[in-house]
Amino acid sequence: MNPIKTARANIALAFRRGARRREAPFIKPLLVWEMLLAAFVGALIAASLLDSAIGETRGTYPVLVSSVSQWVTRLGKSDWILIPTGVALIALTFVNVETLTRKAKARLFRWNVLLCFIFIGVGLPSLVSTLLKRVIGRPRPTHFAESGLFDFQPFTVDASFASFPSGHSTTIGALAMVLVLLIPRFRHLFIVVGALVGASRIGVGAHYPSDVLVGLLLGAGGAYLVAKWFAAHGLLFLDTPMDRPAVRPAMRLRHFFE
Repeated sequence: MNPIKTARANIALAFRRGARRREAPFIKPLLVWEMLLAAFVGALIAASLLDSAIGETRGTYPVLVSSVSQWVTRLGKSDWILIPTGVALIALTFVNVETLTRKAKARLFRWNVLLCFIFIGVGLPSLVSTLLKRVIGRPRPTHFAESGLFDFQPFTVDASFASFPSGHSTTIGALAMVLVLLIPRFRHLFIVVGALVGASRIGVGAHYPSDVLVGLLLGAGGAYLVAKWFAAHGLLFLDTPMDRPAVRPAMRLRHFFE
């Protein structure tokens, strides 16, 4: 079979099975404003209380803190998440659907939707963060002595003026939310790991607390909105009375290996 036709058939399968009338509103407008307000207020508080102190003490942290931060902060990179997920998605599009049993097609559909959610849920907030930090142009703590906290250089390509928001924090915030929604039983672990990775960006001297806080909120909020979109289109999640996307019974992880 022509591989291009196979890919088209698989893409159609993944979204045809989920295509239906929206089961719930995509997102309550009030929730968007609540998240934006929380991010803004949190950033102001962090900036007024903590950022200056971090700028003044950068480079004076104990060796253990710096060493651990250098190791932990690697989890905030997006490549180890997006590259394997993207490659797996591409590979699945070339599976010959016509040769599969009905059960195998259902399994293929589940994997396609799950991988799409992980890729978009992490990748989209990370992309937004990258664009924002270039537009805003906030100096990193390395410039604190000469530039202070607010000597912005908008639309710069200089990475040392790309502090706000933290890209690593956005990525780990998004991944933490993705995992919390998929495996809520371990939500406390995912939240703690996300917070530690965010804190490591301060430990390595790359960001201020406000950069990290807004990055975590941006990532988690962005992934949550992606999950709400999937739920509204009958994909992977369904909405609950508490307005929290819950994994559909047929899409629980144990069914991916049946």
